Amino acid sequence: PEFTSDVADIVVTEETLSEKVKFTYSPADFGVNTQINYAIEVQIGEGLKAVVATSTTTEAEATLEDINYELYVKLGITIGEATDVNFYVSAQMGASEKLYSQPKTAKVTAIEAGPKKSEWGLVGTINGWAAPDITMFEVDSYFVAYNVTLTTADEFKIRANEEWND
Repeated sequence: PEFTSDVADIVVTEETLSEKVKFTYSPADFGVNTQINYAIEVQIGEGLKAVVATSTTTEAEATLEDINYELYVKLGITIGEATDVNFYVSAQMGASEKLYSQPKTAKVTAIEAGPKKSEWGLVGTINGWAAPDITMFEVDSYFVAYNVTLTTADEFKIRANEEWND
């Protein structure tokens, strides 16, 4: 796969965390007609890569919060300093070896990142069934709600995006 969109320099602030970056790329050719899983990966220098977005189509979006989180928490970017970050699109069919695009380099200025807000939340007798959900955060592949005390009498639901259908 190859990027068909440019990767612009990014400055992350508290106010811009919810902004999205759209990535487009050409399809990978594995020689068979099957689903291909794509990922947008970031890397500082020659270090490890971290995934900031996934897709099964030739476009993906990532919030600045997702990019900042992966760079700060997983890759150790220096905060407040414009740093060269390599962006790659990877393609994988099943358990096959990943195919990587050539990198696109952009300067990224990151901020300190805490736990990443999740789409998941808690609602129930703990906060009133009609109240806004208690925000949950994603920490090391777990979903966590802070400062919540549950008793055996509490009833609650974990739901996505404050929707009852989920």
